[in-house]
Amino acid sequence: MEEFRVAGANHEEKQELIQEIFDGYASKGKLESWYGMSDQEIIEEEEDGAEFEDQTLQGVITLEKDNAIKVLLTDVDNHKHPVGYVPKRMNKKVDTQMEYISIYDLDILGGREKIISMDDNDNKYLYEDESELILVVQPVDKEGNRTTKGKNTDWVSRGYLR
Repeated sequence: MEEFRVAGANHEEKQELIQEIFDGYASKGKLESWYGMSDQEIIEEEEDGAEFEDQTLQGVITLEKDNAIKVLLTDVDNHKHPVGYVPKRMNKKVDTQMEYISIYDLDILGGREKIISMDDNDNKYLYEDESELILVVQPVDKEGNRTTKGKNTDWVSRGYLR
């Protein structure tokens, strides 16, 4: 099975829910905001970017077959929340393989960003911006190995990022 970007997760209310769930994981040490760096460290290291970029949560995705295949995201209290769907073009493929794959990794792209900029006096500062949180689901086999060709390959060429 191929990895896929969760369809429908870009709606504002879903984005707020996903951010809230990720904040919960961060509060429990399962995700790290901005790689654990302070604003000053981000500026000094020139490591601006999205809050949870390139991090993975394991075992938090469940697929549920309905008219379409729903993607459910489990929060830190073990409650499952619908956050989107398997893309229509992949429904048939995912449906036939659901009985063989039961564990999924979730790769995180985008979200709240801290961006380095310069003022008129050439002093660096950070400003925050929002971008879409993109959820990429990666199937994992019974031995715990991803069934796709590696993590965070070129997301732009694969159509996950614009």
